[in-house]
Amino acid sequence: MLTRMLTSGERRSLKAKAHKLEPVVHIGAKGLTDEVVAEIERALTAHELIKVRAAGLERDLRNEALASICGKTGADLGLADHSAMNWDEVVAFLLILVITPPGLGWQAFAFFAFRFFDVVKPPPIRYFDRTIKGGFGVMFDDIAAAFYTLLAMAIAKQLFF
Repeated sequence: MLTRMLTSGERRSLKAKAHKLEPVVHIGAKGLTDEVVAEIERALTAHELIKVRAAGLERDLRNEALASICGKTGADLGLADHSAMNWDEVVAFLLILVITPPGLGWQAFAFFAFRFFDVVKPPPIRYFDRTIKGGFGVMFDDIAAAFYTLLAMAIAKQLFF
């Protein structure tokens, strides 16, 4: 079992290594089956760091499958929202970018605001983070941080533009 959190440098290093990897597990049209879960476990045992591709699924089913993988991985590690798993942040930030006004300034504002709300966890985000468990809980606090980010962007746009 993992006994400490990864440092930001270790996370960056793992992300850089994972970026170069080819997916070793593919989630197909049937979704996250027992066979896929078993293959993920075999791949993690053999490689320790893997990339999973979820192609052929609708967005909601893909997000659900990847959230489930994060939840199971976190349970295996003994940490529900381990810092090395970042699918929850990716999904939440992509939702923000869909609504973000065009321009690098707005994108930077969205990124830093999202990171602020995700790290600080103002109420009720902290409550959600502590009480909602499993893959859904891992995703929900980031979706709430995304909502706060969009609210902050709307307020900034009304006040300054």
